[in-house]
Amino acid sequence: MRHKEVQVCLLGHLAMYFFWRWHVEAEPFPSFRDSPDWYDIKLLKANPDNLVTSLSYRAHYDAVVKAFKAVGINAKAKTHVTRGSGTRMAEIGGASEDQIRRLGRWSNSALEGCYLTALPREAMRSLAGFPPGSSYYLPRAAVLPEEALLEKVFPDVDRWLQAQETGVGCKQTIAAGKFFCIHYQL
Repeated sequence: MRHKEVQVCLLGHLAMYFFWRWHVEAEPFPSFRDSPDWYDIKLLKANPDNLVTSLSYRAHYDAVVKAFKAVGINAKAKTHVTRGSGTRMAEIGGASEDQIRRLGRWSNSALEGCYLTALPREAMRSLAGFPPGSSYYLPRAAVLPEEALLEKVFPDVDRWLQAQETGVGCKQTIAAGKFFCIHYQL
C-alpha cells in the first residue's frame, strides 16, 4: 500500500532501489521465463556481484546501528525496532487492537496465520497515514507517469508481463504476476 506521504512511501523507495540496481549498478533485469530463474534473487543482497546471497543479519544490524547513531537515536532494539514503533504508529492512527494484532501476526492462531486472506486494511491504512474510516485516495496516484519513465524503472516489464499473461515464453505463476502488479501501483 502506498503511503500518504511520498517521503516515507515504501513502494516509491522500492522503485528507486530497483532503478539504482538496474540502471546505476547495471544489474540485468531478471528473467521470468521460469521460477528458478528469479526465485533466489534477493531484494537485499550481500554484494553487487552476487544476487542470490542475502544480506547477513550482522550487516543488517550494523547498518541500523550506524543509521541510528547518525541521527541520534538510542534504542534497545535494533533490527526489530520497527515492529514496536509500527504498532504504536498504527494505534495512534486509530487502528483497532485486533487489526494491529493481525498486521503483526502476533496471534498463535492457525486461522489468522495461515488461512485468512483479507489483510488488516484498517491497520495498513493507519500506517500509511490515513485516518480511520477514510477512503484511500492519493492525488499523486491520479498522475500517470510517461511510459518512457516506467520503462526506465522497470526495464522489460511489458515484455515479461505479456509473456506472463499469455504463457508464451514464460511460466505463468502467481508470484511473478504479483511482482508485475507493483509496476502498476507506482
